[in-house]
Amino acid sequence: MNKNIHTLNHIDHFFKMIKTLRVVILILLGVIILLSTLFINLALKDPIVITEKVDNTRVYTWAKRRKIEVGISEIYHFTESFVKERYSWDRFSSELVIKRIGNWITPQYKKSLLAAFKKRKPIKDKKISQYVANIQIKIDGSVAHAKFDRVIRVNGIPLISPMQVTLYLIRGDQDKFNLYGLYVKGVEEYEVN
Repeated sequence: MNKNIHTLNHIDHFFKMIKTLRVVILILLGVIILLSTLFINLALKDPIVITEKVDNTRVYTWAKRRKIEVGISEIYHFTESFVKERYSWDRFSSELVIKRIGNWITPQYKKSLLAAFKKRKPIKDKKISQYVANIQIKIDGSVAHAKFDRVIRVNGIPLISPMQVTLYLIRGDQDKFNLYGLYVKGVEEYEVN
């Protein structure tokens, strides 16, 4: 009999512990739901922009989330950035060039560019770098024309060749890597004499 009472006490204690754990789990579930709701609310809220003035005072303002309107100046800036990233390098590496412009080009253009890079013959025993200067851009709808001086340095000696490229642009999704949502779907290159 004493053994049965002892077993009943254990069972009673076990059920009390289960009830206590059930209450604790419900409280923790409520906290998780509350924190998840707050997190989602903060993630979807417009961001706060903090501006620091010259006198070290800070101004807090709510910004509005909106897509960037793409006009001529944005296409101009995109074209200039693309030309610099595509045609400037200290040591040529097709992987590095693709990495630098990869977020700005279509998959089809990426394939054709990689194929063109494979056709290039590597130049050994010479230190070659390239950069661009004097970029002039003309925008014609979804086509951007850029004239620039391509400066190729072979063992430190600069060789300048005027060049012109035509970028065929399409609009796509804007994201943090491509703020304007402009993508290059093709490029025509010309050496200007």
